[in-house]
Amino acid sequence: MSLFDKINTEPKLLVSDSLQGSLSEEELGQVDDIFITAVIVVDPKEFSLMGNLVGIEFGSNPKIDMRVSLKDAFNFVGNILVNEYNKRSRSIILAHSGEVINIPGPYRIANAKIIEVDPVNKLCILAIDLIKDVT
Repeated sequence: MSLFDKINTEPKLLVSDSLQGSLSEEELGQVDDIFITAVIVVDPKEFSLMGNLVGIEFGSNPKIDMRVSLKDAFNFVGNILVNEYNKRSRSIILAHSGEVINIPGPYRIANAKIIEVDPVNKLCILAIDLIKDVT
């Protein structure tokens, strides 16, 4: 299943065992209002990156901090930055409560930095610096 298939399917709510049964249906429905999903769209699509938005700086040179799995961060860094497969992002997509904002590029991926690692949950914060590509 590609990243774009995941965007176009009905989202699933994952609840930890410790919270299971402790939240009402109404409270579970409000969880979607808590997170903003960010997607860095690159070619080929399977190298795109999706995660929960932690922070974003808008402008001609956006900076995005995303919470992603360690595996996804490792693959992104390996495929895009180290191998220099394609250091361009076609767009940035932000999604929240069923609404989607597409911020068109292209952007050149200038930097990526892992700034925090959560080994227990196998997650990290990946900070990505983009530069508007005018070529």
